[in-house]
Amino acid sequence: MRSSSSRTLSAQTACITSSTACSYPGRSRHGWRGRSDPGGPGRRIGFSPGYGETGSIMKSIFATLRESGSFTTFLDLIRAAGMEERLRTEGPYTLFVPDDDAFQAVPRSELDSILDDIDRLTDILNYHIVPGVHSAIDLLGIRALRSLQGEDLTVDIAPEGVLVNNVPVIETDAWCTNGICHAIYMLLLPPGVRAAAV
Repeated sequence: MRSSSSRTLSAQTACITSSTACSYPGRSRHGWRGRSDPGGPGRRIGFSPGYGETGSIMKSIFATLRESGSFTTFLDLIRAAGMEERLRTEGPYTLFVPDDDAFQAVPRSELDSILDDIDRLTDILNYHIVPGVHSAIDLLGIRALRSLQGEDLTVDIAPEGVLVNNVPVIETDAWCTNGICHAIYMLLLPPGVRAAAV
């Protein structure tokens, strides 16, 4: 008979690797179908309907987010910071990306304030980017990740799935030519800008 702890771990693993919102059903899916083995750049993978045709060729992080249609605010910030090329051609990176719903909790005045301070904006965006490729399965064995901004992101496993800085990961494993994306429930803020931001 399996122990309670092993049943819990199995449930967490199933939740994390299914690319679903798990215990966050109020959030829409972003049309990603996660895979644990992308097979490298150019490998044909299956995205669910709503992203594109099944069997689409992988695209860059930037193109993947743009074509999803659910990350327009984050991409606007990327453009404003002059970081578009980084997400098109550099990497490989793991991106923890807040969807458009995540920005509903950020007052418009605060977004404008962030946009007016490019250094602060760049810090916030780089805090969402981690060098290397870390899939949902990889995250099960990781407790911290060093972001491009320089500060660590904490990784925890909860009954409902994986948390990054206590923020739920709501969808996982959008494989890209230059990395991988995981959708998150809200914007992440580096410790140094937390008080000044949201």
